[in-house]
Amino acid sequence: WSDEFFLQSFRVLWKNTVMYAFFSLHSIWTFIKSAKDAWFIVKNLLIWDKDWFGMWNNWRPNFEMILVLWNWRFLTKSKNKSNILKYRRISPQKALHPTEKVISLLEELIIEPDYNPKIILDPFAWSFTTAIACENTNRKWICIEKDEKYFEIGTNRLMK
Repeated sequence: WSDEFFLQSFRVLWKNTVMYAFFSLHSIWTFIKSAKDAWFIVKNLLIWDKDWFGMWNNWRPNFEMILVLWNWRFLTKSKNKSNILKYRRISPQKALHPTEKVISLLEELIIEPDYNPKIILDPFAWSFTTAIACENTNRKWICIEKDEKYFEIGTNRLMK
């Protein structure tokens, strides 16, 4: 699915825009290959240090990777930032989705490009964290969620 996803993402992005793709170690090579085959340029690999390890046995993951892709030119407002982003993950007892992101992390990613994106697209909305981050940073947004359960959770969360 990743080949088609990255092809379509490249097609709909405006020139000089950025795409962030969150993923685990298990899909790193697939995502990078699919993104490059779709003509994306790999700008960077960010590490989200969650300050709290996840599931599994030994060497439990304490981070998530974020692939920074661009389709022409991409500059950031900050000129001296680390590629390690430290945001404590949401505890499983409080999370509305198993892979829920932290609002403040998404806010940082949204405001960091040197341009003001017209619309933020999240094709995997889950609990609509991106929409909330967009509202907090005065950005327009489009969220897509095919799972009715998470669509309802996310829209209820937005209403609050």
